[in-house]
Amino acid sequence: EGSRIDGVMRAALRHFAEHGLAAAQVARQQAEGAYFSGDMQAYRWWLEMCRTLDRRLADDLEQSMVIEDLLAR
Repeated sequence: EGSRIDGVMRAALRHFAEHGLAAAQVARQQAEGAYFSGDMQAYRWWLEMCRTLDRRLADDLEQSMVIEDLLAR
């Protein structure tokens, strides 16, 4: 578990270096794209990346996906 968290943190730092202050929003967009394409593994990765950079944005994303699931039924 600890090495996975370290891996996410390293990836988040690289992502931040590439995208600057927009990094969390870019991660959210990647998570949304993965979710809507049905790639749940990528969705969870990008969600965790987003959470590492901006917890509130990640929480909002999760709530949005719950609403999407409810509306799709």
